[in-house]
Amino acid sequence: LVEQLEHVRGKVEMGLRVIWDVANVFEYFVNLRPELRAARDTVGDIRQASRDQMIALGQLFEHALNEERDRLYEQVDAALEAHGIERRRGKTRNEREVMSVACLVERDALGDFDRVIGEIASGFDSNFTFDLNGPWAPASFTEVALEI
Repeated sequence: LVEQLEHVRGKVEMGLRVIWDVANVFEYFVNLRPELRAARDTVGDIRQASRDQMIALGQLFEHALNEERDRLYEQVDAALEAHGIERRRGKTRNEREVMSVACLVERDALGDFDRVIGEIASGFDSNFTFDLNGPWAPASFTEVALEI
């Protein structure tokens, strides 16, 4: 416990959420991924599609969504690592969310952190929104195992 507290002394946790800022995430992916467009076109009228066709299309969409999330996370993660920022990847909460990342930042370096996030965000187009929140207590960077 003392080691963990020492590790986070003078640091705060900043949350970074990246979301797809598009009207319809499925349609965005249909335009991005030819295989998804072909599958959607094969299904045709959604109201007439069979349950199995809808499940298959949904699975293909979910696969494409997660592949793109992983690819984009690797891009952001590499940039954060290049700046020496410790981070933890969180779970996404909905289909619009690209990633959720907890970052451990020196309290005195919050301005630099904002600048780094701005640089990273500038490499993305207008289909993405970067949202910072915090500072918070660095809960994502400590673990306490209690035994009774």
